[in-house]
Amino acid sequence: MRYVRLFPVVILLATACEMADADRCHAPYEWREAEAACVIPVDTEQPEVVDTSPVQPGLGEDCYADSDCADYGTDSPDLCLLDPTGGTPTGMCTFTECEPGDCGGKYLCCDCESSVLAASMFEHSLLFCAAPGAAQVLGSVGCGCE
Repeated sequence: MRYVRLFPVVILLATACEMADADRCHAPYEWREAEAACVIPVDTEQPEVVDTSPVQPGLGEDCYADSDCADYGTDSPDLCLLDPTGGTPTGMCTFTECEPGDCGGKYLCCDCESSVLAASMFEHSLLFCAAPGAAQVLGSVGCGCE
């Protein structure tokens, strides 16, 4: 008698294995082979947000020393932010003592005052505007960039 009850389960499992992937799940789910499960599809494509806020003249320009940043007028950047790891010979002109939203465009204001590692790398102010790539690296050493 035990074999009779087990037979429908075996038939059900055999039929499920032969289903087409499109038939395994009901809407809004879709079959994912990697998870071997029905999942709700997620739209991973995010619209690119373009910041059109004005950037102050000189911000982000290449430099070798602070004096290179003075060529952009009275409100010119006051710091040549060099790569503390020595990865590139040039730096970028930036403003110090910024606050979130001051930098404009794609630039973020980074606060490295609470980062011991960053404090040992920079001899200047620990508040400055940085490009997104640099902000990501600075975030990994304890700086907050926004």
